[in-house]
Amino acid sequence: MVLAIRQIATVSAEGSVNVRSPELAPGSRVEIIILLEKSDGGAMPQLAAFDLLQKTMNLDEATAEKWIADAHVERESPRRDGAPRY
Repeated sequence: MVLAIRQIATVSAEGSVNVRSPELAPGSRVEIIILLEKSDGGAMPQLAAFDLLQKTMNLDEATAEKWIADAHVERESPRRDGAPRY
């Protein structure tokens, strides 16, 4: 069973966020998803999002090109159930 804990927090000057809850037992494994609100109310520009993704995944140019090519092949391949992809 998965327990969800939702909290609003402020990022510290060091770039960290603290979460405290009685449900968080020492040694428990958790998955953390951070939804960052932009102060201007706008979404992250698309190019900045791609740059962040590339840095997060440690993609070099050759790996990124292979990833894109593989995505195109998958997009063009038929689905197992025979239905169109789009």
